[in-house]
Parts: sequence; C-alpha cells; structure tokens
Amino acid sequence: IFLVILVIIALSFITNMVDMLAMLAIGCTCFLLVSNNIKPISIFKQDLFNVMVVVALSMVLHYTFQRAHIRQFITFRQSTRMQQELEIKSSFDALTSLLNRGRFFSMAGEVLRQENEDCIVLGLIDLDKFKQINDTMGHQMGDKVIQLAGKTILDTLGIEYDEKWSFPERAIKDGLSFAGRLGGDEFVVLIRNLKDEDEMREAFDKLLATLNDVKLEGMEGIHASIGVTTIGNDDRDIDEAYTRADEALYRSKEAGRNRVSLDRGDTEGGETT
Repeated sequence: IFLVILVIIALSFITNMVDMLAMLAIGCTCFLLVSNNIKPISIFKQDLFNVMVVVALSMVLHYTFQRAHIRQFITFRQSTRMQQELEIKSSFDALTSLLNRGRFFSMAGEVLRQENEDCIVLGLIDLDKFKQINDTMGHQMGDKVIQLAGKTILDTLGIEYDEKWSFPERAIKDGLSFAGRLGGDEFVVLIRNLKDEDEMREAFDKLLATLNDVKLEGMEGIHASIGVTTIGNDDRDIDEAYTRADEALYRSKEAGRNRVSLDRGDTEGGETT
C-alpha cells in the first residue's frame, strides 16, 4: 500500500522527471531502511524487488502521461492559434490590414449602443481620381497607394492594431478609435474621446496634409476628399451618421476635392475647408 501511495504522489510531479525521481528515491530509501530493520532478509529482498518494479513502472507512467500532457497542450495552442487567425481573416482587410466593412460597422454599432461617450466622430475618406491612377500607372501602383493611404490613416490618427485578433473586443471596451476600408479607394474612421470641434478639425486637417505629403514615384502625394460628422448622445444611429458623413464627403468633391467637409447636423449643412 505504501508503494502504491508513493507512486501516486510521485506522478503528481508529472511535468518534471527530476522531481519525480527525487520523490521516489526518498520514499523508497525510507521504505527499504524500515524493511531492513524489522523484516527478515527474505522479505527485505522481496521489498527491494518491489521497489525496483515501482521505480520502473513510475518512469513508464510518467513518460506516458507527460507525452499525453504535451500533446494536449500542443493541440490547445494550435486550436487557439487557428481561432486567432480566423478572427483576423474575418475582421481585417487583406490589402491594408484595416478593419473590413462588416467588422467596422458591427463594432461601430456596439460603440453607439454604449451611453458613456458624449461625442464620437465618424469620418469618410475617398481617394481622389483613383481610377486615373489605376488606368495610367497600373493596378499594382493602385494597390500600393491603397496600402500607403491605410497606413497613413492609422499612423496619423494614432490607431494601433497590436494583437489584431483581440483588437475588436478591446477597442469597444477600452474606448479605442478604429479605422476600416469600405472597399475600393474608400476608408472610414471612428474617433473617440475628442475634446471639441477644434480638435476634430485639427485631426482631419492633419490627416489630409499627411496624405498629401506621401512620397510616391510619379505622384505628388495622395489626394483625398473627406467628410466628417459628429455623433452625440441624442443621435446613436450609425446609418444616419454614415449618411451625413457621405453627404459631407460629396460636398468636398463638389468643392474641388482634396479637402475636409464637416457636418454638424445643422440647417446650413456644415462647413468645407
């Protein structure tokens, strides 16, 4: 019985063979010392044989259990990695690494259902004359322009997609801003925690200026038309906000492109800069 208990205790050190052998050595030594002092030599020899069997059996069981434990751990890691990769593929645009359209609007809807933010800003960014870039410089250059525009949006607005697989959940919970690609040459951003309209204007003016300063062979920067609207506590409908931002974007196009138009939801229709 003592040896059986000893094996069970030793196997509790399943992740460390050295600890298991040390436990067995101490236990078996004590057992044999007691056996040698109180039992006849014939029984002591039998106990010695039993101890050798116990040690061998423990090592075999330890090896078997440890391999099973490692396989289980590897399977868990692989499953977790696959889930993370699927989350990334289903949430992010492959070309720009921005959120895709579906994930952006699902996240925006979650954000707007919260009632702890006074002002949220939605901005639409449409690259000017992008079809002309594709037609004259090729689709490869067009893809490069899209990629650089996406990177510039993230960098300028201070949006970081570290640990992309968990970003959507963290962004909603922690009040982070985020950006997405709607398709083609159109992008969308949702900015949170801006103090006032001046800060909003400054953020998008800086974004446009940074896009204009992007260096590309054969191009004098990236030009874009931008439409911006605010979303207050009394207006939490993402579809209506998108419509207002789209109308502001249209005003930027009508006013000559490569500019920012702000929509405040007033009767004058906002302001173009």
